[in-house]
Amino acid sequence: MFKGNINLNLYKVFYDVSKYGSFSKTAEFTFTTQSAISKSIKN
Repeated sequence: MFKGNINLNLYKVFYDVSKYGSFSKTAEFTFTTQSAISKSIKN
């Protein structure tokens, strides 16, 4: 079963990284920083 506190934004970041092919391109297209993308993937 699922935990009650699933953050769907983390799945969105994972999807975007696979779509754009790199953390830096994802950061560019989502108007965020590369380090924020990295932290999201780590979580």
